[in-house]
Amino acid sequence: MDGETRVRRGAESAECPRRGCGETEDLMHIFYSCQTADGVWRWAARVLKRLIGVEICDEELARGAAPLRVVIRFDGASRREQGESRGPGGAPGVIVYDARTEEVLYVGTRHLPNTTNNEAEWIACLMGLTAAVRLGAFAAEIGGDSTLVLNQLSGEAKVNDERLKRIWVQSDAALSQLNEASFRHLYRRFNTSADGLANHAADGYTTERYMRAPAARDEGEAQRSVGARRPDIGTCLIGVRRHCKKATVVSHAGTDWFHHIRLSVLQHLWQTRNECWVKDHHSTAMDICKRVAKDIVSRLLVESSTGKAPMAAALVLRPGATYKTARPRDFQDLSLW
Repeated sequence: MDGETRVRRGAESAECPRRGCGETEDLMHIFYSCQTADGVWRWAARVLKRLIGVEICDEELARGAAPLRVVIRFDGASRREQGESRGPGGAPGVIVYDARTEEVLYVGTRHLPNTTNNEAEWIACLMGLTAAVRLGAFAAEIGGDSTLVLNQLSGEAKVNDERLKRIWVQSDAALSQLNEASFRHLYRRFNTSADGLANHAADGYTTERYMRAPAARDEGEAQRSVGARRPDIGTCLIGVRRHCKKATVVSHAGTDWFHHIRLSVLQHLWQTRNECWVKDHHSTAMDICKRVAKDIVSRLLVESSTGKAPMAAALVLRPGATYKTARPRDFQDLSLW
């Protein structure tokens, strides 16, 4: 059997990344549509969800139920002395209401004794996103007078302040749980409710109140739901993170796990294609997941030396192992996630 015939037969294998490509190489098929790539992308979505809490798959609409669309209005305040960046009394205010009925669903304020205005704005935005997720919202319109927060949240601007990076990580994870998100800049005179709450909180008041009971979430069902879906083609191939306006690498918060895992998957899918062509070796989706998992563990070991652990670092370790002293054998088999 000559090499060309062997490769063509290999391309017909059910597990081969080139299955169904025919005479002309179809890169879309290799990297996204074939059975092997499909299985790997579904696994990658589960890993991101468990590792850093970020969802890259769209939720399916419940049959017969209208999806909850909310409006988030946030504002922050910091009563600092002239010339000072921080001061006492800074506090955020946030209100969440139903976009269809305009029913108020959540009101929150939090007194912050020592903060900057940007920190107060970010905490207010995080409170609103967290409330929207707990309410089971499908989509959200996020509005405030801070162009900095809106641009950083949508990926148009980087987060440079160390304190804000920690809040950004939590906000980004919460934002990813929503299927749709839009951002709207509002001048203060058009955001009086949130502005009033922020000033009320600056006087020393802290309160959080849900006017509608938060939606009950079955984590097991949510995990199974992720396993049944795969990220869309733009997420996988172009690298546009959900709710971002363009493809950007978020390196300021340590490893950008979204791009690290995505690029590792693409690399190993390409290597698998070459193995199929040259060596007639057909890797399964599990084979590729094991290779990507090895890359993830290698990066986790690098992160452990810097102390920048991902949100769920403890989940990847075997019982009794510690993150700072971990070795490759101390990690779980991530390919089984």
